[in-house]
Amino acid sequence: MKRAVLVLFVLFGLVVSCKSKGKVSYPVLGKDRIEDVAVFEDHSEALVRWLKRDIKGAVLINIDTHDDIRFIPDEDIGRIWRLVQKEDWDALEKYRDSGHERLYGIGNFIYAAATLGIVKKVYWVMPFDHLKKDNPVEGLKKMMFTYRFFPDDIATFKLNRGCFEGTVRGIPFSICDLESLPEISEPVIFSVDADYFPIALRFYKKNYLQMIGQMMKILKKREFRAMDVVVSYSVNGTYLPVPSRWVAEVVKEVISKPDILQKGYPEKWIVYQNAEDMLRNNMLTMLKGYLEGYMKKYPDDPVMTFYLATDYLGLSMTDRAKVLAVKSCEEDRGYCAGLVHLAVILAARGEIDRSYEFYKEYLKRNREQYYGLVELGLLYYQNNRADLAERVFSHYSERMGYYPTGFVVGALHLKRGDADRAGELFELAIEDAKRSLYVSAESEVIKDSLKVAIEFYKKRGEEKKAKFIEHILLTGG
Repeated sequence: MKRAVLVLFVLFGLVVSCKSKGKVSYPVLGKDRIEDVAVFEDHSEALVRWLKRDIKGAVLINIDTHDDIRFIPDEDIGRIWRLVQKEDWDALEKYRDSGHERLYGIGNFIYAAATLGIVKKVYWVMPFDHLKKDNPVEGLKKMMFTYRFFPDDIATFKLNRGCFEGTVRGIPFSICDLESLPEISEPVIFSVDADYFPIALRFYKKNYLQMIGQMMKILKKREFRAMDVVVSYSVNGTYLPVPSRWVAEVVKEVISKPDILQKGYPEKWIVYQNAEDMLRNNMLTMLKGYLEGYMKKYPDDPVMTFYLATDYLGLSMTDRAKVLAVKSCEEDRGYCAGLVHLAVILAARGEIDRSYEFYKEYLKRNREQYYGLVELGLLYYQNNRADLAERVFSHYSERMGYYPTGFVVGALHLKRGDADRAGELFELAIEDAKRSLYVSAESEVIKDSLKVAIEFYKKRGEEKKAKFIEHILLTGG
């Protein structure tokens, strides 16, 4: 299999080498203004953009909590390639992160980009501090195993000039942090996933604006020339908390107009950061007065509106929280996921009926987002509301497929005596698990459901499927 992928990668590389272009002057990150910075809801949307722009043989710098280079079967790469040849962008979008039929998604769009010849080398800038440890190799290899890198790929990695370098299915791949990112002489695709920042805060002991400022200083020093820049929110999948959605917009602005940092942060950004800090430190009464004051000046700002909604919920002002959460959704549909965010908080407090009210408000406005749905369904399940859990899981499965929800609902059907339906759901969950999205299996409910599925297959003598599920249980997703 690895040899087949290598051949495919080389063939696409030959296509790339035949399409030489004249020299182009590219803007320098951190110094020059960049007008066309794309901001996507999901990181995987970048693939079609790069294909439409006919980018070939590029170096990719990806600042991200995840590697996004998980394996895609050769047959799916072939289907993607045929759609590319037809320039059928609508079909490529249809099969992106689209449940059971997806060809690629947030967990592996970089693998697709590399095998299609868009990208020839990847620098993954991770938020973790493994490279700062005295003996970083053990921690890095453990992380790679958890992220489902193949063992023979992990074996290729070695420390080199502050990064951990090797190959992933033949694709040159370097794992770095911001400080160890080397100088790169050729133009780059620069990609930032906003989910990097909440994790980086834990290790760098800085707030969002400070982290973004540090990133820009390093970029300016390295003088990377950008052939394309993409930023993603990654609120879907609960990778970036809804209140922090503004971080992606700030990243886009400072890359587009780096001179902003010389003038000092705009007032709104400072309000957002202060609201974030107060919320993290549970300073709810202070936050209420602070935001109510600024809302008089910025009455239609969705970020402040949602922070205040979250604050009101923390102060048990549930009705007012719902009004503001709906308002922020109407001001910016990206904040509709905030209704699920607050539904999760209520469910965690055991207020199931009130939680479901928020969820229903969300369903009226933006069913396409899938933020927090697995967590919400699990909370309903743990509060003995399997009926509500199944409704939420069904909604999630429509959009994202049956992993891990198929295992949970399948176990429920098995408990009710419906082994046939349980088996159908387990099969769907296994197939979707192979498509490798970043969905955690750390919940005790999911773990118990996986154990039920393992026993189900062992009793049927289907050891291969049982072992596959055991691997999910071992790695946590």
